[in-house]
Amino acid sequence: MRSTRPPTTRAAIIVLSALVGLASLPVRAQTCANPMLLLPDGSVTSFTCGAENFIPPALSGPGAVLRLALDHPAAVHFTLAGIEPQFDPALCVMDAANACGAGPCLATDGALTPTTLDNLPAGAYWVIVTASPSSAAGSCGMFSLMNQVVPGDTILANGFD
Repeated sequence: MRSTRPPTTRAAIIVLSALVGLASLPVRAQTCANPMLLLPDGSVTSFTCGAENFIPPALSGPGAVLRLALDHPAAVHFTLAGIEPQFDPALCVMDAANACGAGPCLATDGALTPTTLDNLPAGAYWVIVTASPSSAAGSCGMFSLMNQVVPGDTILANGFD
């Protein structure tokens, strides 16, 4: 059976159906269950809001959860910047051996203040970016996070590496 609709109407229906199908695809959230990967010596630009409450004494309200894996002991320097003028992000780094958001922050800092963690052992870490306490309640915004990894000394049986 042949359609009686004009070609432009059929094309519009096809395009609309495709858009509805795309809208139903899952969106990659940056949550504890689905963190964004932060590569060593990498950077990420993303969006965050104060959306969840974590168990004290951790930060409350992270909107972006990233996971950083170190394959050797290292010092890690983090630089966080808010991209929007009305948004002030904050950073919390946690050992991933703890449940996401349930342990103490190994380091916390705000935008434009580099954070350095010396002598981190090899392993995985949660890196959480949220609105700082100085931001308005429910504040959301874009941020940029960079990290620089400086390998630590490894003690071998016959001396240092």
